[in-house]
Amino acid sequence: MTRTLRGVLLAVGAVGGYTSFKLADEARRYCGSYGLDEGSLGLDRLFEPVVAITVGIVLGALVRVPAKGPTWLRVPAPAVMLLVFLFFVTWAHMAWLGTPFGGTSDSGHCGYDNVPPWWPLPS
Repeated sequence: MTRTLRGVLLAVGAVGGYTSFKLADEARRYCGSYGLDEGSLGLDRLFEPVVAITVGIVLGALVRVPAKGPTWLRVPAPAVMLLVFLFFVTWAHMAWLGTPFGGTSDSGHCGYDNVPPWWPLPS
């Protein structure tokens, strides 16, 4: 794999990890659930974007080009694998650090599960 492709995959992993964090953060903002679990995404939890970006970079580093197979399959394989990995990271991030279950949202936009209606994945 070329150095340029490796750099692109690492950058995409970092951006994907940060996007995963931002989706969970926006879900909390939309539901108004910051106060429900003692300063969840306040300034005391700066580790969340760092962990999400690190996971994205690690996933980008783990993706490899298949050694065998037709060229039309081998060329897009790393990008497809990285996108699949990032999809599962985003899903896990919402389940782990998304909106807290139980209680009602402060904004009234979300139901009892505090998952916004626009959230695309089952959580």
